[in-house]
Amino acid sequence: MTKDEYLSELRVGLAAFSKDEVDRAVSFYEEMVDDRVEAGVSEEEAVGSLEPPAEAAARIISEMPAVPRAAARLRSPKTPRSWFVAFVVAAVIGSPVWIPLTLGVIIAVIGCFIGLFGLLVAVWAIAASMLLGAPIGLLYLVAGVRAGSVAGALMGLGCGVAVAGVGVFGIHLAVAASKSLVRAIVWCARAVASPFVRSEVPRWEWGSMHPTWNLVHLVAAVVIGAGLVLGLAGWGCTGFDSALASFEMARTTASANEFTNPLGLQLFYAGAEPDNLRS
Repeated sequence: MTKDEYLSELRVGLAAFSKDEVDRAVSFYEEMVDDRVEAGVSEEEAVGSLEPPAEAAARIISEMPAVPRAAARLRSPKTPRSWFVAFVVAAVIGSPVWIPLTLGVIIAVIGCFIGLFGLLVAVWAIAASMLLGAPIGLLYLVAGVRAGSVAGALMGLGCGVAVAGVGVFGIHLAVAASKSLVRAIVWCARAVASPFVRSEVPRWEWGSMHPTWNLVHLVAAVVIGAGLVLGLAGWGCTGFDSALASFEMARTTASANEFTNPLGLQLFYAGAEPDNLRS
């Protein structure tokens, strides 16, 4: 069999596909024959080393995505015209069912991703706001010293530092959730496109944690521990008296608010002073 005869039979086997798809497949086999001829093999031997045209066409068809493959089989000359007509009629009659159902599934999936995105934004916002605990703790330290309340200064600084440490863990959670959401969107897009285009849907795999995060977690844990120690030290300055601790925190908070009073702001709520400690 000559090269032209082989390619001609291959075109017949792929007649149900579009011209571009057929030309792409035929060009691939034509290059294979030409490469072997250039290597010194005769044209008949090069063609004979290939799989039969019918088998090659069947394999190419089997490797096509589901929807183009089904459409090609319906367009194939071997398929009775009555089957094609029956398929078209069934698709038209069933359109009031499958079209809304398809749209409903698409809307549901999009809605899930929108909800996940909103949740992710909330996680980022909470984690970022917790990181502000560090500068707020420093502000309480200065305000407590200014008000003459060592207990309030230590408790305010300890709480702020501990919250900031927790915020570091929150940032890692937000980063991991963001990567997982992007990975899920890509995976779903490939899964949806796979019946229409030649695209292999990868297995879902959870991303591994970068070693750097281990160090970040260690630092965050140390920061949280230091914050708790400072807070307990400040509470200890009050003799572990909850009422006195509330009073000292109220004094420190009032002092902290004085830094923002010139701007017409009161950032912190001092709360009511305990009745038994009011002077």
